[in-house]
Amino acid sequence: RSWSKEKNILDKGNIKTQYIKLQEESGELAKAILIESKEETKDAVGDMVVVLTSLSYFGGFTIEEAIESSYKKEKRKNN
Repeated sequence: RSWSKEKNILDKGNIKTQYIKLQEESGELAKAILIESKEETKDAVGDMVVVLTSLSYFGGFTIEEAIESSYKKEKRKNN
């Protein structure tokens, strides 16, 4: 979150720009997986987490809340 603030993403961005950025980062992850680069895969996953954190902010919740919600949903499915 502090990185997003430092880069003014939270001031200038919105949920749509962050979704587009997520798709860009997803492409970078795909490339890293295809070339079997552990370092580039790790970087791409990290970048996606940063973008998802910002996207969550613009959605009005934290990434932790999103993860918890998903976990609870999956837990209900499996019971």
